Amino acid sequence: MNSEYILRINTGKEKYNIINSLLSVSPTSTKSYWELSINEHSNLYNKSIIYFLDLLEPNLEKMTKNGLTNEDISIWYLYEYDEQCNMEFQPNELKRLGDAGITLCISCWKRD
Repeated sequence: MNSEYILRINTGKEKYNIINSLLSVSPTSTKSYWELSINEHSNLYNKSIIYFLDLLEPNLEKMTKNGLTNEDISIWYLYEYDEQCNMEFQPNELKRLGDAGITLCISCWKRD
């Protein structure tokens, strides 16, 4: 099985250094957006949403001042499965996402 959580910020490369500085982390990928991923083998995996929110929440105002909006930010859960696909999210995580105006995206696919 393969699964990961991704914090994705849709912005141009000119803002990557600002994001790195505000969040105090380096991205794991910089395609056409800034991205930080946590795979299922990481110690942070089970608390990925909380970890991402802990990075974002104290910096949302600063991000806005630098031209980034909540609409630019999303958290993705990618999940590959063999048979049945189940997932659950804690109410406090979903509330914090909603309060911060951050979208949760889920993508599941059956392994070939």
